[in-house]
Amino acid sequence: MKIRRALISVSDKSGLDELVDALAGFGVEIISTGNTAKKIEKAGYKVTNVADYTGSEEIMGGRVKTLHPKIFGGILATGSSKDTSEMQKYDIKPIDLVVVNLYPFEQIDTGDEALAIENIDIGGVALLRAAAKNYRRVAVLNSPDQYHNFAVELESNDGEISLEKRRQLAKSAFATTAFYDSAILNWFEGKNRFAAKKLLRLEKDARLRYGENPHQAACLYRDRDFQGAGVADLEILGGKQLSYNNVVEIDTLWQMISDYKDTNFCVILKHANPCGAAIGDSATDAYNKALSTDPVSAFGGLVGFSKPIEKELASKLTERFFEVIAAPDISDEALAILRTKKNLRIVRFPKTVNHTESLDYKRVRGGFLVSDFDQSDERFEDFRVVTKIKPAESLAADIEFSWKMAKYTKSNAIVYVKNRALIGVGAGQVSRIDSAKIAALKAEQNGFDLTGAVMASDGFFPFPDSVEIASEHKIAAIITPGGSIRDKLVIEKADELGIPMIFTGIRHFRH
Repeated sequence: MKIRRALISVSDKSGLDELVDALAGFGVEIISTGNTAKKIEKAGYKVTNVADYTGSEEIMGGRVKTLHPKIFGGILATGSSKDTSEMQKYDIKPIDLVVVNLYPFEQIDTGDEALAIENIDIGGVALLRAAAKNYRRVAVLNSPDQYHNFAVELESNDGEISLEKRRQLAKSAFATTAFYDSAILNWFEGKNRFAAKKLLRLEKDARLRYGENPHQAACLYRDRDFQGAGVADLEILGGKQLSYNNVVEIDTLWQMISDYKDTNFCVILKHANPCGAAIGDSATDAYNKALSTDPVSAFGGLVGFSKPIEKELASKLTERFFEVIAAPDISDEALAILRTKKNLRIVRFPKTVNHTESLDYKRVRGGFLVSDFDQSDERFEDFRVVTKIKPAESLAADIEFSWKMAKYTKSNAIVYVKNRALIGVGAGQVSRIDSAKIAALKAEQNGFDLTGAVMASDGFFPFPDSVEIASEHKIAAIITPGGSIRDKLVIEKADELGIPMIFTGIRHFRH
């Protein structure tokens, strides 16, 4: 199909010169609107204004200009004898190329309602859809990113565009209008999080090495409605391509780092559970303490830091096998050392790490579960002591730290913390009592004395048995959400055994 006549009406005028020059080289007649026509004319190319072509002036402040039978008839004409007869009757000429990009609704401050409404494109969307629908005869361009390749094909094919290319361009146009309309709908929904119709706006960002298992293909999609930096914004500074599981765990790592961006914090994850975590006097000290939690489980894990990685720490990190090392920054010297481990994935977090206000989606068969992200950030002063005996003031930091660690451990979670370091973890068990026993066993295996440690549970205790285990190990305080019908019995047992118990009033199950 040869391009003989083009309609050009663009909001973003970048890259237009190259396209128009290519069209002019093949004698393509150009019809254009307003400022677009002025730009083309100023560049020295012949252009016919839409108003002159249709015989109808622009009205409504330019909002109505292309919505005309001579424009849409020229785009939607199929080439049938009936269409051709009607085109002759109404003096309609075929339009073979439509070049349109839309008002920048997504880029403006939509907090200004009048400005948002003014930037809802009507004619542009209609033009794109009409041209895309009739792709067998019409080519459509909706972004300056497409101009160069289009011009190259035009040159290569003596002014013609293949059917395959037109179909690809039509698909892009429909994707653009769908995304555009969904952005407008989501704006109208505003803070109505659970609207009757929910549209996800996902844009492919990267292909991953594989899915949850090697036989599964996977991709990372960027959520266009996500506010702030996300996983797709991470800088990958070295190592193999990320896998599905890497991305899931890096997201958890990043969330944990977010809680401690003002301290020297290190966390080691394995299968999305913390198997080591600590606050130290330096990043290296925090790493040493975190590694000591469970050096066996740390093998092949992910390590994250809240502070930059320097040369000394990088050297220590290369002594062991890790899948991923991540931090808000990495010095040039440290990076050079880390890159000596060919397969090690090195990740730099964006400098500003904020909690999101977006929704969390979980795929289930035939649908999605949608909920708020678990963003609560409780501090020691938010907790309530429910026993007669009170915890020592010196335990405040460990109590707070243990609660954050339990939040990121798979339920049923029990963790033990001492001196702002994780020393025992029981995760993902079907019985909370088993988690308590496993966490104690892991602590003892790695040489930790649980005397004076804090126990944290992500859920309430339905029976006093976990409190009894805590007493056996001389635990100094227990923190739990509370909420069991047997809370009174559990509290009485804690008082009887001399263990202060703190209720948070909020639960953090992680599945």
